[in-house]
Amino acid sequence: IITDISAKGNSQNEAVSIFGYRFYTVLTGSMSPTMGKGTLVLVKETPTAEIQKEDVITFYDSSRTSVTTHRVKEVLHEDGVKFITQGDANNSVDPKPLDSELVVGKVIFHIPIIGATMQFIKSNIKLVLAILVMLIIMTSFQYSPKKKQTN
Repeated sequence: IITDISAKGNSQNEAVSIFGYRFYTVLTGSMSPTMGKGTLVLVKETPTAEIQKEDVITFYDSSRTSVTTHRVKEVLHEDGVKFITQGDANNSVDPKPLDSELVVGKVIFHIPIIGATMQFIKSNIKLVLAILVMLIIMTSFQYSPKKKQTN
């Protein structure tokens, strides 16, 4: 699940595509207040010809080591399609135009806080599983049928 929505890299920049959709988690405040830290975003793989000004897109950096999600401020048609992007919380546009081959897709949906919860579960899976097992055991003892005593 993602990286910063100015998502700065970890293995999440290799999010698995499911039917052309990818999930990411916002790790920074660059898209606040639209998307704060911990927001889960759903990115649809989108042809660059369909991306327009004011769309929010997710893209790789030039070395493909991190992922960022920012708003398209301008679409350029020079040497192919390029995008001028900017985080909603940032005072200026990103330093270089974005080459279209670095675009992952367009953000089509986001849910606050859920991403942070999923990040916690992912990074603490053993702890979460241990707690679930304990809860299942405790619940099964509490609701197990009691034998009637005969006199």
